[in-house]
Amino acid sequence: PRRPKVTKSDIIDQISLNIKNSSEKLEKKYIRLVV
Repeated sequence: PRRPKVTKSDIIDQISLNIKNSSEKLEKKYIRLVV
């Protein structure tokens, strides 16, 4: 299967998604620590 062409905005979207996910995970950990 041919890979679709990846544009800069695709990469930026992916990075921001990753950041969002990891920050949510961190928040959950932090909440667990605090509570």
